[in-house]
Amino acid sequence: MARRGVNRRAKAVALGAVLAAVRGARDSGAVRGTGTAGTAGTAGTAGTARIVGIVAVLAVAAAAVFASVAALSLISAMTDERLDTARARDEALGQGRERVAELTTMDHDDRAAGMRRWLSATTGALHAELERTDPATQMDGRQGSAPVNATGTVLHAALSEFDAGRGRATLLASVEITSTREGAEPTYTRNRYRVRLRHTDEGWKAEAFETIPVGGPA
Repeated sequence: MARRGVNRRAKAVALGAVLAAVRGARDSGAVRGTGTAGTAGTAGTAGTARIVGIVAVLAVAAAAVFASVAALSLISAMTDERLDTARARDEALGQGRERVAELTTMDHDDRAAGMRRWLSATTGALHAELERTDPATQMDGRQGSAPVNATGTVLHAALSEFDAGRGRATLLASVEITSTREGAEPTYTRNRYRVRLRHTDEGWKAEAFETIPVGGPA
């Protein structure tokens, strides 16, 4: 859409330049043609000069138009590329936040469904590791205690690295995890995570997920 708008503006510039050149050449010719009539030879020479002048003006106008169109096309291409990169970055950030929330949430009443969400949110080595995990071992809490439900809420997130061409990104996220246990008050913990994201046919997914130690580098 942006490129079509630029092309329309370029065509308008081109048409305006050509019309201006023609008007200028015509007006110049009209001035030269007024006054006392000269000999036939003089009239012929003047006519030839006017034609040469018109051709020269049109050539200059055409060159200027070509340069303008080329410059506008280059600017349009650069703008489109920046917009595409910005959209891809926003997509990676938004989907990365969703993956983090999914991977920090588990309902002990339906661990199988929770594991399916984890598998859907991951790819690569992390996905393979989760495939080998028994859902019954997830979120059980301490031995002999009531099972724990965990709900992750992403408070802040940003991309520290992004490579649209390779489909790779690194997300840093601050997450508040609400843990609930039957017969007990909810508890809240805040953790920071570093998540490596990879773009797949199904969008951005986590291929590595690690906790950043308190006081550790981001």
